[in-house]
Amino acid sequence: IILFTDDDVTPDKNWAVDLMVPLLEGSCDAVTGQITLAENVTRPWLTSAHLWWLASSDDAKSHDGVRELIGANMGFRRSVLDRVPAFDIELGPGAMGFGDDTLFGWQLSEAGFRIAYVPSAGVIHHVDPIRLRRIEWLTASRQRGRSQAYLRYHWEHSEIRFPRARQLYYVLKLQVRRCFQQRPSLEDEGCSLWEMSYVLHSEMCKQFRLERRGSRKYERRGLRKLTPQKQPVEGVGGSSPGSGDGETMQGKVPRTLSLEGSPVTHVNGG
Repeated sequence: IILFTDDDVTPDKNWAVDLMVPLLEGSCDAVTGQITLAENVTRPWLTSAHLWWLASSDDAKSHDGVRELIGANMGFRRSVLDRVPAFDIELGPGAMGFGDDTLFGWQLSEAGFRIAYVPSAGVIHHVDPIRLRRIEWLTASRQRGRSQAYLRYHWEHSEIRFPRARQLYYVLKLQVRRCFQQRPSLEDEGCSLWEMSYVLHSEMCKQFRLERRGSRKYERRGLRKLTPQKQPVEGVGGSSPGSGDGETMQGKVPRTLSLEGSPVTHVNGG
């Protein structure tokens, strides 16, 4: 059994045992547990969408009716790697920013593996308060837009019609609304959902145009990557903070625990 958590979470005392039990009993092939935002970073303005972007499991989304895996609190049987052998290294922290655990969960579901939610296996997510700043939400929006473009083109084989025109539409809509609605400074906390949405969709259209220059890297809903060649990611590396393009969010460092059978109650930090 392989368990995953992050370096910015505190697992409950029985976290590992609770997460492993359904796997050892054979009732499922992968699990994801409860993720609760630490009290010091809770804010009254945080909506369900904000909380989901901070990996709150209570606000987790489903894909094709199956709960998505979240890398901060999940696990699976080692045997699933025979069918779904790897995370996509072009997604996630240090690459496009998000989506490596998401795609892995989608692939497990596509392969027929069962994913269960185990709320008793909880962790507290100690989000760095800097991630609540507006510039960080905008950076996350761009990263999510790029990641979604990658998933749509390469794995789902779906299309975005007229991506250049759609990108222009979202950029213009964003600029017009910014002219008439007051916003916090880039360094202040908070960001409107409309601004996050417009930035995400404009970036997704831009990245989709880049991705479709090359061949698809998966068969439709494929379990294995077809080619290791990497496509260009426009904007990674950042520009000026004023443009909102700066890659200022710190990537999470996952901690993994591989267990051959007997339960453990302590996890060493990575």
